[in-house]
Amino acid sequence: LGWLVNFNLGVMTLILLLDAVSFLLIELSGIALGTLIFYASGNSILTLPNNEYTNLFLYMFFWIVVLGTIFTKNKEIYNDFMQKAKDNLNVQLEQQVKIRTLELEKALAAKTEFLNNMSHEIRTPIQGFTSLSEGLVEHWKTFSESKRISLAQQVSSSAKRLASLVGGLLDLSKFNANKMIMNFHEMDLSDSIQNMINECKDLYLNGENIQIHFDESSKIIIQGDKNRISQVLRNLFANAIKFTPDNGTINISLKKTKINATEAIHFTIKDSGIGIPTEEMESIFEPFTQSTFTKTKAGGTGLGLSICKEIITAHQGKIWAENNRDSGSNFHFIIPLTQIDDKTLDNTPDTIKNTTILMIDDEDICLSSMELLILNTPYTLVKSDGGISGLEYIKNNYNTID
Repeated sequence: LGWLVNFNLGVMTLILLLDAVSFLLIELSGIALGTLIFYASGNSILTLPNNEYTNLFLYMFFWIVVLGTIFTKNKEIYNDFMQKAKDNLNVQLEQQVKIRTLELEKALAAKTEFLNNMSHEIRTPIQGFTSLSEGLVEHWKTFSESKRISLAQQVSSSAKRLASLVGGLLDLSKFNANKMIMNFHEMDLSDSIQNMINECKDLYLNGENIQIHFDESSKIIIQGDKNRISQVLRNLFANAIKFTPDNGTINISLKKTKINATEAIHFTIKDSGIGIPTEEMESIFEPFTQSTFTKTKAGGTGLGLSICKEIITAHQGKIWAENNRDSGSNFHFIIPLTQIDDKTLDNTPDTIKNTTILMIDDEDICLSSMELLILNTPYTLVKSDGGISGLEYIKNNYNTID
């Protein structure tokens, strides 16, 4: 019995350590060597005891050889399978590492480009209104009236450009923090579009021969934040004009539709510009992202479309882009005619007459700016350069405050 146990252990060791061919060769060599030793000892096959133990041993030995060969062969197949699986896993991991590396490189390049663009977008207007305003102050008496007006307009333009950039960053921050307040009123979308067309002709066309077609004459009443919807329209119109060549055409259309079983309006602006890469149709609405067809080394921040998406989403709508078959691209947005949540509606009166505004600020430029903003309005401004003087005004005029 001990001999059989040792024999089986030896066979199992061979199965684990060897491949099928080597195992079979060793087994056959062992049989041949055992046979030679057996016959060299003067024995013959006839001298084997003919009993059940001998037959059992021979039967067992035969199947050990057969099964051992099969097991070692299957072990090779299993090892080959595991090696291929390991190789495939390594290839997949290498591909993922390459993809991740490319994504990181792309993100780093986008970050670098964004910082360069931000530097350009911030420093250019600051340099503009700083130099121009200093020049105005220094040479005010020597400049003609038309020259002073021209320089003042350039100062205003540079300041508005910087204010627009900062406003965009602040808007995006508010949307991300869910702190953006939307003031919903009934508004005529068709009228807002017509006003935006007139604004574009004055500010954005710059003498270019670009035709803007909009045939909708009937009122399209929706519940929306008029200022924010105008912000979306302004961005979409400005982009369409910017990338439409001279003698090009921009077409605007409105049509009734539904969104989530709610009556809605579908806005489309179609330009004849350079279009958008298909793989970038979604990403252009992400913050700080620009189309590879339109971005430049210095200019643009990639904020406009991302803010448009946030505004349309806040109106329970959706916005997307697609390319035309011939040239250019279409930008669409759909918003419901009425807001589902009536609590979002702002019922504040559009105008409040005979109202006094107390402004407290230790920055004189802020006080002066507010004074100019409410010039020729029904409001009366009381300026205070500190909290104590502001409280003094409230104390002295307490009885007259509504």
